[in-house]
Amino acid sequence: MKREIIIYYSRNKENYCSGIIKNLEIGNTKKVANLIKDYLHIDSFEINMVEPYSDDYSKCINEAREDKCNKHYPKYINDINLDDYDVIYLGYPNYWGTCPMVVFSFLKNHDLTNKEIRPFVTHEGGFFGRSLDDIKEIAPKAIIKNGLELLGSKVDLLHDEIIDWVNK
Repeated sequence: MKREIIIYYSRNKENYCSGIIKNLEIGNTKKVANLIKDYLHIDSFEINMVEPYSDDYSKCINEAREDKCNKHYPKYINDINLDDYDVIYLGYPNYWGTCPMVVFSFLKNHDLTNKEIRPFVTHEGGFFGRSLDDIKEIAPKAIIKNGLELLGSKVDLLHDEIIDWVNK
């Protein structure tokens, strides 16, 4: 039997949702990760940055853009051994058309050979962007499965769609 885990990066505080800036107590990606974790009864690991982006949304997106443009891979707090896991549900918001750079930091630091990655992204119109290609580039020996794109501001209404995807 395959052993599964959810690994995700999520942003609470100020977020862009349905055309406006909203303050979120729990980030949209974390809501999805929690739903999957509770449904499958599996382990989870949240990627947290050593130096988080600003709580202010405008500053945050500029910091994220700078990291992407400079190919800066931020450090993250703690880590997890993935040796015992076969399937990784990888969740992240779309930042500038791809994963947040800290997600790439995490992927670069692990041997993902023959690991099945099931990506899910929360977005407000950017969908996966080029994140799937970027994941394949960083983890060329991983097996990237079909992912799930979710409008972040609607995740509370998409439980059935999420569970259907998990069951595929």
